[in-house]
Amino acid sequence: QVAGISVALDTPSLTLGAGVAATLNVSLSGAVPAAGSYSGAVTLTATGVSVRIPYLFLVGSGIANNATLLFAGSDGIAGQDLGSVAVDVTDANGIAVAGSPVSFSVTPRNSVKFQSVSGEPACSPASSTTTISCPTDNYGNAYVDVVLGSNPGSLSINVSTAEGTPWWSPLSVTSRGQPTINAGGILAA
Repeated sequence: QVAGISVALDTPSLTLGAGVAATLNVSLSGAVPAAGSYSGAVTLTATGVSVRIPYLFLVGSGIANNATLLFAGSDGIAGQDLGSVAVDVTDANGIAVAGSPVSFSVTPRNSVKFQSVSGEPACSPASSTTTISCPTDNYGNAYVDVVLGSNPGSLSINVSTAEGTPWWSPLSVTSRGQPTINAGGILAA
């Protein structure tokens, strides 16, 4: 039991016949405790039987502590959309941090266009060829869409969060030239 927190049932007892179902509501109330994970159990008992139903609740600190790369493209055609880069930000207890800024920049400058992802929190600015900052959503995930520039070559996408630069940054990306067939270049075997 956590001090200041109480677990309550909407009814202290139920009488059920064989094959009959009922709903029992369990609520958690009180002051929000310090950041961490808390657990307990509700035990239902009847004549000759006992069922233990565990519960878990998490309280986040809201302070970024860890960043995990969820997905990113690493190879594409110059001038085309590489897709999204997604980063997950959690606190020291592994709980999602909402609204935490994640910054993306590129080396060499102007070799990609970063832009907001539709349906996700808007980045600032909405698009950029140098640096963009995207806030995490309610699940602690930040998204940015990456469109490769017109020049083929190697580039690096640098990622930083409120906690600093993750060990996996920068991301290496290869921008390849558009495949072309020269005039008269197709020959019979």
